[in-house]
Amino acid sequence: MAYNSADELLLEFLETQDLVNKSILICNDAFGALSSHLHDFDITVVSDSYLSKMSIDLNTEGRIISQTSVPDRDTKYDIVVFKIPKNLAYFEDLLCQLRKFSHKETSFIFGSMVKHLSNGAFSIIEKKIGKTTTSLAKKKARLIFANFEAPDCIKFKNKTIKVEGLDKELENFSNVFSRDKLDIGAAFFRQYIPKSSYKEILDLGCGNGVLGIWAKKNNPLARITFTDDSHMAVENAKFNYHKLYTDKPVGVWTNCGESLPDNYFDLVLCNPPFHQDHTIGDFIAVQMFIEAKRVLASGGVLRVIGNSHLKYNFKLKELFGSYKLIATNSKFNIYECILS
Repeated sequence: MAYNSADELLLEFLETQDLVNKSILICNDAFGALSSHLHDFDITVVSDSYLSKMSIDLNTEGRIISQTSVPDRDTKYDIVVFKIPKNLAYFEDLLCQLRKFSHKETSFIFGSMVKHLSNGAFSIIEKKIGKTTTSLAKKKARLIFANFEAPDCIKFKNKTIKVEGLDKELENFSNVFSRDKLDIGAAFFRQYIPKSSYKEILDLGCGNGVLGIWAKKNNPLARITFTDDSHMAVENAKFNYHKLYTDKPVGVWTNCGESLPDNYFDLVLCNPPFHQDHTIGDFIAVQMFIEAKRVLASGGVLRVIGNSHLKYNFKLKELFGSYKLIATNSKFNIYECILS
Protein backbone atom coordinates (compact mmCIF):
# COMPACT_ATOMS: atom_id res chain seq x y z
CA MET A 1 0.00 0.00 0.00
CA ALA A 2 1.22 3.50 -0.85
CA TYR A 3 -0.26 4.89 2.40
CA ASN A 4 -1.43 3.69 5.80
CA SER A 5 -3.72 4.84 8.60
CA ALA A 6 -1.02 7.11 10.01
CA ASP A 7 -1.07 9.09 6.75
CA GLU A 8 -4.85 9.31 6.93
CA LEU A 9 -4.79 10.46 10.55
CA LEU A 10 -2.17 13.12 9.79
CA LEU A 11 -4.23 14.46 6.91
CA GLU A 12 -7.44 14.45 8.98
CA PHE A 13 -5.71 16.53 11.65
CA LEU A 14 -4.13 18.93 9.15
CA GLU A 15 -7.54 19.58 7.57
CA THR A 16 -8.57 21.15 10.90
CA GLN A 17 -5.59 23.53 10.87
CA ASP A 18 -5.09 26.87 9.17
CA LEU A 19 -2.26 26.15 6.74
CA VAL A 20 -2.53 29.31 4.67
CA ASN A 21 0.68 31.36 4.73
CA LYS A 22 2.32 28.67 6.87
CA SER A 23 5.71 27.19 5.95
CA ILE A 24 5.39 23.39 6.15
CA LEU A 25 8.10 20.71 6.17
CA ILE A 26 7.17 17.09 5.43
CA CYS A 27 9.67 14.39 6.41
CA ASN A 28 9.72 10.72 5.44
CA ASP A 29 6.63 10.74 3.20
CA ALA A 30 6.93 7.19 1.89
CA PHE A 31 5.09 7.39 -1.43
CA GLY A 32 3.65 10.90 -1.58
CA ALA A 33 0.35 10.47 0.29
CA LEU A 34 1.08 13.58 2.36
CA SER A 35 2.80 15.62 -0.34
CA SER A 36 0.11 15.05 -2.96
CA HIS A 37 -2.64 16.25 -0.60
CA LEU A 38 -0.73 19.32 0.57
CA HIS A 39 0.96 20.42 -2.64
CA ASP A 40 -1.09 23.63 -2.89
CA PHE A 41 0.50 24.95 0.31
CA ASP A 42 4.04 26.17 1.01
CA ILE A 43 5.67 22.79 1.56
CA THR A 44 9.19 21.38 1.52
CA VAL A 45 9.61 17.62 1.40
CA VAL A 46 12.62 15.67 2.71
CA SER A 47 13.26 12.01 1.96
CA ASP A 48 16.45 9.93 1.81
CA SER A 49 14.82 7.25 -0.36
CA TYR A 50 15.05 7.32 -4.16
CA LEU A 51 11.90 5.23 -4.41
CA SER A 52 10.06 7.76 -2.24
CA LYS A 53 11.43 10.66 -4.29
CA MET A 54 10.20 9.11 -7.53
CA SER A 55 6.83 8.24 -5.99
CA ILE A 56 6.37 11.78 -4.70
CA ASP A 57 7.29 13.14 -8.12
CA LEU A 58 4.74 10.88 -9.85
CA ASN A 59 1.95 11.37 -7.32
CA THR A 60 2.31 15.16 -7.35
CA GLU A 61 2.74 15.22 -11.14
CA GLY A 62 6.11 16.88 -10.75
CA ARG A 63 4.88 19.77 -8.62
CA ILE A 64 6.97 18.70 -5.62
CA ILE A 65 10.66 17.79 -5.79
CA SER A 66 11.82 16.19 -2.55
CA GLN A 67 15.14 17.07 -0.91
CA THR A 68 17.63 14.55 0.49
CA SER A 69 18.27 16.61 3.62
CA VAL A 70 16.81 19.66 5.32
CA PRO A 71 17.76 22.51 2.95
CA ASP A 72 19.41 25.68 4.19
CA ARG A 73 17.02 28.62 4.34
CA ASP A 74 16.72 32.01 6.01
CA THR A 75 13.18 31.50 7.34
CA LYS A 76 11.99 28.90 9.83
CA TYR A 77 9.22 26.33 9.47
CA ASP A 78 5.86 26.86 11.15
CA ILE A 79 4.71 23.23 10.92
CA VAL A 80 6.71 20.00 10.67
CA VAL A 81 4.83 16.86 9.59
CA PHE A 82 6.87 13.74 10.23
CA LYS A 83 6.24 10.04 9.56
CA ILE A 84 8.44 8.34 12.16
CA PRO A 85 10.98 6.09 10.39
CA LYS A 86 12.04 2.64 11.57
CA ASN A 87 15.64 3.83 11.90
CA LEU A 88 15.68 5.93 15.07
CA ALA A 89 19.25 7.13 14.52
CA TYR A 90 18.13 8.70 11.25
CA PHE A 91 15.10 10.12 13.07
CA GLU A 92 17.35 11.75 15.66
CA ASP A 93 19.71 13.04 12.97
CA LEU A 94 16.86 14.78 11.11
CA LEU A 95 15.48 16.30 14.30
CA CYS A 96 18.93 17.68 15.10
CA GLN A 97 19.05 19.26 11.61
CA LEU A 98 15.57 20.70 12.11
CA ARG A 99 16.42 22.59 15.29
CA LYS A 100 18.17 25.25 13.21
CA PHE A 101 14.99 25.86 11.21
CA SER A 102 12.45 25.86 14.06
CA HIS A 103 11.15 28.65 16.28
CA LYS A 104 9.26 28.63 19.58
CA GLU A 105 5.91 28.48 17.74
CA THR A 106 6.87 25.62 15.41
CA SER A 107 4.41 22.75 15.72
CA PHE A 108 5.65 19.21 15.22
CA ILE A 109 3.12 16.51 14.28
CA PHE A 110 4.42 12.96 14.13
CA GLY A 111 2.49 10.01 12.73
CA SER A 112 3.02 6.28 13.20
CA MET A 113 1.24 2.97 13.37
CA VAL A 114 0.82 2.09 17.05
CA LYS A 115 2.62 -1.27 16.69
CA HIS A 116 5.72 0.55 15.42
CA LEU A 117 5.87 3.22 18.14
CA SER A 118 8.62 2.70 20.68
CA ASN A 119 9.64 4.44 23.87
CA GLY A 120 12.81 5.38 22.01
CA ALA A 121 10.87 7.57 19.59
CA PHE A 122 9.16 9.47 22.43
CA SER A 123 12.49 9.91 24.20
CA ILE A 124 14.15 11.33 21.08
CA ILE A 125 11.32 13.80 20.47
CA GLU A 126 11.33 15.04 24.06
CA LYS A 127 15.12 15.36 24.09
CA LYS A 128 15.46 17.12 20.74
CA ILE A 129 12.16 19.03 20.41
CA GLY A 130 10.02 19.23 23.54
CA LYS A 131 7.33 17.63 25.67
CA THR A 132 4.95 15.31 23.85
CA THR A 133 1.22 14.72 23.86
CA THR A 134 -0.63 12.11 21.83
CA SER A 135 -3.90 11.70 20.00
CA LEU A 136 -6.30 8.85 20.57
CA ALA A 137 -5.49 5.79 18.50
CA LYS A 138 -7.56 5.41 15.36
CA LYS A 139 -7.40 2.48 12.94
CA LYS A 140 -4.25 1.36 14.78
CA ALA A 141 -2.49 4.70 14.18
CA ARG A 142 -1.59 7.56 16.51
CA LEU A 143 -0.25 11.10 16.35
CA ILE A 144 2.36 12.66 18.61
CA PHE A 145 2.45 16.44 19.10
CA ALA A 146 5.32 18.60 20.30
CA ASN A 147 6.24 22.29 20.22
CA PHE A 148 9.83 23.37 19.80
CA GLU A 149 11.13 24.15 23.27
CA ALA A 150 14.05 21.81 24.00
CA PRO A 151 17.38 23.32 25.04
CA ASP A 152 20.40 23.14 22.76
CA CYS A 153 21.56 19.59 22.19
CA ILE A 154 24.79 17.98 21.10
CA LYS A 155 25.16 17.68 17.34
CA PHE A 156 24.36 14.24 15.98
CA LYS A 157 27.51 12.12 15.58
CA ASN A 158 28.21 9.34 13.10
CA LYS A 159 29.54 6.00 14.33
CA THR A 160 32.98 4.63 13.47
CA ILE A 161 33.66 0.92 13.15
CA LYS A 162 36.87 -1.08 12.82
CA VAL A 163 36.92 -3.65 10.01
CA GLU A 164 39.67 -6.23 10.32
CA GLY A 165 41.89 -6.09 7.26
CA LEU A 166 41.33 -2.42 6.46
CA ASP A 167 43.89 0.20 7.43
CA LYS A 168 41.37 2.81 8.52
CA GLU A 169 38.10 2.78 10.41
CA LEU A 170 34.90 3.17 8.45
CA GLU A 171 32.32 5.79 9.34
CA ASN A 172 28.61 4.95 9.42
CA PHE A 173 26.11 7.72 8.71
CA SER A 174 22.75 7.73 10.47
CA ASN A 175 20.60 6.00 7.84
CA VAL A 176 22.76 3.01 6.93
CA PHE A 177 21.90 -0.53 7.94
CA SER A 178 23.75 -1.99 10.96
CA ARG A 179 25.08 1.38 12.04
CA ASP A 180 26.71 0.27 15.28
CA LYS A 181 28.85 -2.57 13.91
CA LEU A 182 29.77 -4.35 10.71
CA ASP A 183 26.75 -6.23 9.39
CA ILE A 184 27.36 -9.95 10.05
CA GLY A 185 26.32 -10.80 6.52
CA ALA A 186 28.84 -8.36 5.06
CA ALA A 187 31.51 -9.69 7.46
CA PHE A 188 30.98 -13.20 6.07
CA PHE A 189 30.58 -12.07 2.45
CA ARG A 190 33.82 -10.09 2.26
CA GLN A 191 35.79 -13.32 2.72
CA TYR A 192 34.36 -14.55 -0.60
CA ILE A 193 34.75 -11.53 -2.86
CA PRO A 194 36.70 -12.85 -5.86
CA LYS A 195 40.08 -11.70 -7.13
CA SER A 196 40.47 -11.46 -10.90
CA SER A 197 41.03 -8.97 -13.72
CA TYR A 198 37.67 -7.27 -13.18
CA LYS A 199 37.47 -3.76 -14.59
CA GLU A 200 33.96 -2.66 -13.55
CA ILE A 201 32.55 -3.79 -10.19
CA LEU A 202 29.13 -2.88 -8.82
CA ASP A 203 28.26 -2.82 -5.11
CA LEU A 204 24.48 -3.08 -5.50
CA GLY A 205 22.74 -1.81 -2.34
CA CYS A 206 26.03 -0.53 -0.97
CA GLY A 207 25.19 0.62 2.57
CA ASN A 208 28.44 1.97 4.04
CA GLY A 209 30.40 0.63 1.06
CA VAL A 210 32.36 -2.14 2.76
CA LEU A 211 31.81 -4.72 -0.01
CA GLY A 212 32.91 -2.36 -2.78
CA ILE A 213 35.88 -1.27 -0.68
CA TRP A 214 36.90 -4.89 -0.15
CA ALA A 215 36.41 -5.59 -3.86
CA LYS A 216 38.85 -2.76 -4.62
CA LYS A 217 41.32 -4.28 -2.17
CA ASN A 218 41.10 -7.59 -4.06
CA ASN A 219 41.00 -5.99 -7.53
CA PRO A 220 43.19 -2.86 -7.47
CA LEU A 221 42.68 -1.99 -11.15
CA ALA A 222 38.88 -2.12 -11.00
CA ARG A 223 36.55 0.87 -10.92
CA ILE A 224 33.92 0.60 -8.19
CA THR A 225 30.32 1.76 -8.54
CA PHE A 226 28.12 2.19 -5.46
CA THR A 227 24.33 2.25 -5.69
CA ASP A 228 21.60 2.38 -3.07
CA ASP A 229 18.02 3.54 -2.57
CA SER A 230 19.38 5.66 0.29
CA HIS A 231 21.11 8.84 -0.85
CA MET A 232 22.91 8.93 2.47
CA ALA A 233 24.26 5.40 1.92
CA VAL A 234 25.74 6.32 -1.47
CA GLU A 235 27.44 9.37 0.07
CA ASN A 236 28.59 7.25 3.01
CA ALA A 237 30.12 4.62 0.71
CA LYS A 238 32.03 7.25 -1.29
CA PHE A 239 33.20 8.91 1.93
CA ASN A 240 34.60 5.63 3.27
CA TYR A 241 36.16 4.74 -0.07
CA HIS A 242 38.08 8.02 -0.13
CA LYS A 243 39.56 7.22 3.28
CA LEU A 244 41.37 4.24 1.72
CA TYR A 245 41.87 4.92 -2.00
CA THR A 246 42.85 7.89 -4.15
CA ASP A 247 40.81 7.19 -7.28
CA LYS A 248 37.16 8.23 -7.57
CA PRO A 249 34.37 5.67 -7.31
CA VAL A 250 31.04 6.13 -9.08
CA GLY A 251 28.00 6.78 -6.88
CA VAL A 252 24.49 6.35 -8.25
CA TRP A 253 21.37 7.04 -6.19
CA THR A 254 18.75 4.74 -7.68
CA ASN A 255 16.21 1.99 -7.05
CA CYS A 256 17.69 -1.52 -7.41
CA GLY A 257 20.15 -0.33 -10.06
CA GLU A 258 17.51 0.76 -12.56
CA SER A 259 19.51 3.85 -13.64
CA LEU A 260 22.59 1.81 -14.61
CA PRO A 261 23.61 0.92 -18.19
CA ASP A 262 22.94 -2.48 -19.77
CA ASN A 263 25.69 -5.13 -20.14
CA TYR A 264 28.35 -3.07 -18.37
CA PHE A 265 29.70 -4.71 -15.21
CA ASP A 266 32.11 -7.65 -14.86
CA LEU A 267 31.18 -8.33 -11.24
CA VAL A 268 28.11 -7.45 -9.19
CA LEU A 269 28.08 -7.88 -5.40
CA CYS A 270 24.72 -7.89 -3.67
CA ASN A 271 23.70 -8.15 -0.02
CA PRO A 272 20.00 -7.36 -0.45
CA PRO A 273 17.65 -6.17 2.29
CA PHE A 274 14.59 -8.26 3.02
CA HIS A 275 12.49 -5.37 4.33
CA GLN A 276 11.33 -1.94 3.21
CA ASP A 277 10.84 0.08 6.38
CA HIS A 278 8.49 -2.23 8.35
CA THR A 279 7.40 -4.36 5.36
CA ILE A 280 9.20 -7.71 5.15
CA GLY A 281 9.60 -9.77 1.98
CA ASP A 282 11.94 -10.77 -0.84
CA PHE A 283 10.48 -8.31 -3.39
CA ILE A 284 13.47 -5.93 -3.21
CA ALA A 285 15.98 -8.76 -3.54
CA VAL A 286 14.19 -10.17 -6.59
CA GLN A 287 14.18 -6.77 -8.29
CA MET A 288 17.89 -6.40 -7.52
CA PHE A 289 18.60 -9.79 -9.14
CA ILE A 290 16.64 -8.77 -12.24
CA GLU A 291 18.58 -5.52 -12.51
CA ALA A 292 21.90 -7.32 -11.86
CA LYS A 293 21.23 -9.63 -14.81
CA ARG A 294 20.49 -6.63 -17.02
CA VAL A 295 23.65 -4.69 -16.12
CA LEU A 296 26.07 -7.63 -16.28
CA ALA A 297 28.24 -8.01 -19.35
CA SER A 298 28.36 -11.41 -21.05
CA GLY A 299 30.34 -13.74 -18.81
CA GLY A 300 29.89 -11.37 -15.89
CA VAL A 301 29.54 -12.68 -12.34
CA LEU A 302 26.87 -12.01 -9.72
CA ARG A 303 27.62 -12.94 -6.12
CA VAL A 304 24.76 -12.74 -3.64
CA ILE A 305 24.50 -13.35 0.09
CA GLY A 306 21.26 -14.04 1.89
CA ASN A 307 19.85 -15.62 5.02
CA SER A 308 19.62 -19.33 4.29
CA HIS A 309 15.87 -19.45 4.95
CA LEU A 310 15.17 -16.94 2.15
CA LYS A 311 15.95 -19.51 -0.58
CA TYR A 312 17.32 -17.00 -3.07
CA ASN A 313 18.74 -19.87 -5.10
CA PHE A 314 15.34 -20.69 -6.63
CA LYS A 315 14.89 -17.21 -8.07
CA LEU A 316 18.52 -17.05 -9.20
CA LYS A 317 18.16 -20.34 -11.06
CA GLU A 318 14.98 -19.08 -12.70
CA LEU A 319 16.73 -15.90 -13.87
CA PHE A 320 20.19 -17.18 -14.77
CA GLY A 321 19.53 -20.85 -15.55
CA SER A 322 21.95 -22.10 -12.91
CA TYR A 323 23.79 -21.06 -9.78
CA LYS A 324 26.65 -22.25 -7.60
CA LEU A 325 26.76 -22.33 -3.81
CA ILE A 326 30.05 -20.62 -2.96
CA ALA A 327 29.94 -20.75 0.85
CA THR A 328 27.56 -21.33 3.71
CA ASN A 329 27.48 -21.05 7.48
CA SER A 330 24.80 -21.44 10.14
CA LYS A 331 23.01 -18.27 9.00
CA PHE A 332 23.95 -17.31 5.43
CA ASN A 333 24.41 -18.73 1.95
CA ILE A 334 26.55 -17.14 -0.76
CA TYR A 335 25.58 -17.87 -4.35
CA GLU A 336 27.27 -17.19 -7.67
CA CYS A 337 25.63 -16.81 -11.07
CA ILE A 338 27.39 -16.25 -14.41
CA LEU A 339 25.63 -14.50 -17.26
CA SER A 340 26.05 -16.69 -20.34
